[in-house]
Amino acid sequence: MVALLATGETLTSRRCEEEYGITRDTATRDFRLLMNVGLAVRKGRGRSTGYVLAERR
Repeated sequence: MVALLATGETLTSRRCEEEYGITRDTATRDFRLLMNVGLAVRKGRGRSTGYVLAERR
């Protein structure tokens, strides 16, 4: 997931489910972890939620 984010991709839970064969719960947990360590930022809400690489400060 981080490798795709690093290329500038916007990831969604659905894409991760399909690409990595994981459940939505797992994708949600993984995105939460990436946000907690400062690697990802959530964009949008609800069905239009996507995640992008966090900008370095």
